[in-house]
Amino acid sequence: MGAVQIIIIITIIVLIFGNWVRQGYLRKEKEDANRKITKEQNRIKLLKEKENTDSKIEKAHLLNEQIEAIKKINILSVDDYKKTIINNETSIIEKGGENQLFLFLKIDSFLKGYRGRIVADCEEWGNLIDIDVIIKRIVEDSKRNDFEKMHENLQAGLAELEGKKPIGFDANLERMFKIGRFVKPAIENQIKTLEFYKNMAVSMIVFYQNDRKIRYFEIYEAFEKLGVFDSTWQKNVLNKLDKIEVRLSKISNQLTDLNQNFVSLIESSEKIASELKEVNSNIMTNNMLQSITAYQTWKVNRNTKSLRN
Repeated sequence: MGAVQIIIIITIIVLIFGNWVRQGYLRKEKEDANRKITKEQNRIKLLKEKENTDSKIEKAHLLNEQIEAIKKINILSVDDYKKTIINNETSIIEKGGENQLFLFLKIDSFLKGYRGRIVADCEEWGNLIDIDVIIKRIVEDSKRNDFEKMHENLQAGLAELEGKKPIGFDANLERMFKIGRFVKPAIENQIKTLEFYKNMAVSMIVFYQNDRKIRYFEIYEAFEKLGVFDSTWQKNVLNKLDKIEVRLSKISNQLTDLNQNFVSLIESSEKIASELKEVNSNIMTNNMLQSITAYQTWKVNRNTKSLRN
């Protein structure tokens, strides 16, 4: 074998070896780069998981603040309506007998029952949620196996598409946060409505005592449509409010949507207040007259806000 051939063979060997070394070096660089990418991806993933957990904890604290605000709601007293009946008991019996007195007392029972439901809702929400337990569950849930969570979230998504209740911790937690946002406004809506009912009930006594029969029967019919005089309001409303999720829905919708008779009374609120002033009854106050007309403005603003939302 000649020297030239040996040189060529050696050159080929060197080139092959050099390429092998170079390929090994490139493989190492690629592996190092992939490790760095994986490490960075894991870092970002952990960061996102921490941010998600922190976000949930922040929402939990907000929910706790909302619950504390519910506990502080001043629920309108309706005891003064019973006092009004007692103060006028003799004249009511003389004018219409005990049946008429009993009719006003049924309205009193309705007002107290309506207020009692509001009180129960506030107390139940105050006792329903333990913020420390929720935060502990959030932290524990963040450490769960990814496959388990992915399967749970998939089930939750399918349940939502099918219109069923949410499944899994995340879905129920978000649902709790969502409900927490509208409980206080919903309860405040109920209180506003309770105040209007009470004012109409007092007005009913005033109109009865002063022979304003048309106005009296307008208010009577509105209460009758609520089922106040046969206690069907208890069957039709309170018995439907067994579960808190159903009750919250009813608070937000049905209970604050007055029947058409009360809607008519709201639309006539300024005239009603004016007629009450004419009567100049000693059981009327300026605050009550202002409250009757203010409810009309509040109802209009509430409906306008709902349309915007």
